[in-house]
Amino acid sequence: MGKVPQIKLPVDIDWRGWIGRWDRMQDRYIPYRKERFELMVRPIADTQQSVTLVPATGCRTGRLMLAALEKFPEAQIFGIDFDPTLLALAEKRLAEFGDRAPEDREGFWDAYGRALETDIRAFRSKFVEPWEGSEEGLPLEWHFERLRASGFEAVDCFWRCDCDAIYGGIRQLT
Repeated sequence: MGKVPQIKLPVDIDWRGWIGRWDRMQDRYIPYRKERFELMVRPIADTQQSVTLVPATGCRTGRLMLAALEKFPEAQIFGIDFDPTLLALAEKRLAEFGDRAPEDREGFWDAYGRALETDIRAFRSKFVEPWEGSEEGLPLEWHFERLRASGFEAVDCFWRCDCDAIYGGIRQLT
């Protein structure tokens, strides 16, 4: 299984400047970017008493992870991204959260599997590897099926723009 290389940023880099520039660029080129973050975090906050685990795919510089860490003070968040430089910037951005945002790329796959109650590593090693580094990834219906198999109801796509989607469902706490 391919691994995302770990990159350590140079000590003298203005990483806050890089993140600020990235965020401004993304705000300009991604329609409704700020609204997307709110749309992803608000329904969870409105319906769940406690959130303890959040796997974030395509975390880029950690902006969504930051919103989730601020909204869910008990949550531990694992992020992964195909771009090791952006992932290193996310780690810098979220360093103040310590163990709540660990620098553990392999831990992401365990967290994602626990969230879906499935062996995501086995699936990833068989099917995802040929797509590593591309934007093809897993089809939306695969995510829907995993959510349903894990006990989620009312699974749906709440927002979609081009290849981007926000989806989820409701699962009763046991």
